[in-house]
Amino acid sequence: MSKSHSHLSKELTELIQSIGDSRSKQEEDKIMAAESEILKSEISKTSATPTEKKEFLIRSIYLEMLGHDASFAHLHAVNLTQDKNILNKRIGYLACALLLNDSSEFLILLVSSIQKDLQSKNWVEVCMALSTVARFANPLIIQAVSEPVLKLLDSKDSKIRKRAVMCLYKFYQVDPNSVPECQNKMKKLLCDYEPAVMAATLPYYREMAMKNPEKIKDLVGAFTVILKQVIENKLPKEFNYHKFPGPWIQNGILEILSLLGKDDQHSSEMMYEVVGQCLRNADRIGINIGYATVYQCVKTICVIYPNSHLIELASNTISRFLSSDSPNLRCTGINGLTLIIQINPSYVMNYQNIIVDCMEVNDETLKKNTFELLYKMTNLKNVEVIVEKMMNYLKKTTLEIQSKKDILQKITELTERFAPNKTWFIKIMNELFVNFGDMISNR
Repeated sequence: MSKSHSHLSKELTELIQSIGDSRSKQEEDKIMAAESEILKSEISKTSATPTEKKEFLIRSIYLEMLGHDASFAHLHAVNLTQDKNILNKRIGYLACALLLNDSSEFLILLVSSIQKDLQSKNWVEVCMALSTVARFANPLIIQAVSEPVLKLLDSKDSKIRKRAVMCLYKFYQVDPNSVPECQNKMKKLLCDYEPAVMAATLPYYREMAMKNPEKIKDLVGAFTVILKQVIENKLPKEFNYHKFPGPWIQNGILEILSLLGKDDQHSSEMMYEVVGQCLRNADRIGINIGYATVYQCVKTICVIYPNSHLIELASNTISRFLSSDSPNLRCTGINGLTLIIQINPSYVMNYQNIIVDCMEVNDETLKKNTFELLYKMTNLKNVEVIVEKMMNYLKKTTLEIQSKKDILQKITELTERFAPNKTWFIKIMNELFVNFGDMISNR
């Protein structure tokens, strides 16, 4: 046995190896069917130790992962959550999270372990219980554990507070009325001194911003202050990704700000400066996570109340992606300009030649997205060039027939709307009938 597998039993090691060596799904199914029969017999033995049962559960997880029924192990998973050994208990909770479904009859038994571990002085046990609550929360579980979970929001341990926030959000999703003063509790936690706890509140605020933005408009100032602190590297280094400060926190707050600033000039004006600063900082970093934040900034700028300086900054920044060697970045640039053109087409027209060149790149997704942008930026001055590119694209594309018909319909529409003269119009329509007549007749 290799040194890396020395902590595993011979049976588990051989199972993993045999799965990896399988040459077909049929061979794999045969191995797992035999494993299922072995586990059904072994896991029920009263002589099996908790450590052995732990390994049986790991093997049961493999069964479920590969599409086989492991329901015989569900009760044993619940029982193992009550083990005094922290590793065994952890495997029990993990197995419950992976094997049980939301309507399992064993959840009511699991609640007993959860209630006990929520009171534990060991933060690991408390966190395991909280993670399980967040996984399975339903009205009955919420009723049974809400009181201890809410108390843990004030825990001195930030790891516990973070998971308690996740539970609070899940309670809100299941039943918004299950937690009185939920909004006030989240507001306090948004200002938590530990960034991980603060970040755990963002999914709740994103949902609130989507459903009831007016209820949290008073927090625009708080979100901008937090975003500014993140941008200025005020977070601990463990929140950095390739030296880029808290990208997931930045993107989460930017999305929330976009929802709060939509059609609201006053709220938008409060965020203009920090969004611009965020865009400039992300653009300087020169790595993929920075580009993702640039794109999120562009999306935010295009949703909030328009600001000409920010729109110009966004268009200048995102347009540079079009010159990249990466099709993914060029596609991001096209998508960004597609957002901007809906706000003000004049900021996109300067990049027409670069955009048209993207139709020549050997990447179907990039071509498709570029086509949509060209469709939106066509006018009387550029219709001849753009329609020619579109027709060449239609001749070469490998898209399915319905997508081709949609492209043909848009080319026809542009030809009818912006034809510079009758001669050109007749020429284009003749070419369409000659090359794509079968699609026209079948529409």
